Amino acid sequence: MYVKLEWRYTSLLITHLNVTNIETVKFYSLFAETMVLSRELSLSQVEKITCQIKKESIKDPSGRLVEIEIFGHGALIYDRLR
Repeated sequence: MYVKLEWRYTSLLITHLNVTNIETVKFYSLFAETMVLSRELSLSQVEKITCQIKKESIKDPSGRLVEIEIFGHGALIYDRLR
C-alpha cells in the first residue's frame, strides 16, 4: 500500500498561529508565502525577525523571501515588510 503525499502551501498565515520568533517563521516558511506576526510583538522584535529573514535568506515554497505582515492598530494591517 502506498500513500501519496502532496505538498500544498497557503499564501497567508494569520495571527492565530502565534508567529513570534524566527524559528516559527522558518517552520511555517515551508507552507506559506506571507505571515502575520503576533500582535504582542514590539517594533524592535518585528525588526529583528525581518532582518533575520533577510540575513538567513528564509524563503517560501516558491523560492522568494518570506513576506511579513503586522497589525498596526486593531484590524489595520501593514503589508509586506521585508
